[in-house]
Amino acid sequence: MTEPHEFVIDEAHPSLAGHFPGDPIVAAAILLDRVISHAERVFGKKVSTIPTAKFLTPVRPQQTIVVSIKSVAPDQVSLIGSVSGANVFSVTLMLEGHVERD
Repeated sequence: MTEPHEFVIDEAHPSLAGHFPGDPIVAAAILLDRVISHAERVFGKKVSTIPTAKFLTPVRPQQTIVVSIKSVAPDQVSLIGSVSGANVFSVTLMLEGHVERD
């Protein structure tokens, strides 16, 4: 497993205006974009498919999202996102080529 990665979606993000104005949540597409970019940087491989993506709890702007990532197969990684210790999403990504297994 790699070191956890943290990020925050700023309240000024342009996508938030359309996601429940007055009570915004971060769109799943924004979270996916962040975790895909992170996985591609960590493993130096492009994501080919997203076999699973489960969003358990809404993420609000300005919350710190902590992402843990681990390889689970030669071409597959699993990511878990949490806010304040509670899991908010889980994503499985298929990568082009093989990755080193933890």
